[in-house]
Amino acid sequence: MSKLYRFLVSESLYEVFPHATGLFLEKGIPDHRPILLKESIVDYGPTSFRFFHSWLEIDGFHDLVAHTWNNDVIVNGNGFILFKKKLQNLKKVIQVWIASQKADAYTLKKEHHHRLSTIDLKIDQGCAS
Repeated sequence: MSKLYRFLVSESLYEVFPHATGLFLEKGIPDHRPILLKESIVDYGPTSFRFFHSWLEIDGFHDLVAHTWNNDVIVNGNGFILFKKKLQNLKKVIQVWIASQKADAYTLKKEHHHRLSTIDLKIDQGCAS
């Protein structure tokens, strides 16, 4: 690599883009190699909240939402901020509740699997009726 294929950046650039790297591209029609300065790590922020329609069929979901929405105590005069805070709180409550439901379903699945394995073993031993 000759001295021609270098570039300068200020230290303040690395304060703003600490993971900036230079990528030397292939020679094009002109007789030089372009250098692409890029940020390697990009933070897209928190993941978005996903709502699944199957949650509506789980017993207790409607009651959970209604109870959380109606009993949420947020003191603020601005209606938009109140609405936003209520949605944020509802999101947290739903996430915890869904995690609990998934754990319960996993436990139930394991219990059924164990019972089926026991029945299968009895059938193999000829003890089943």
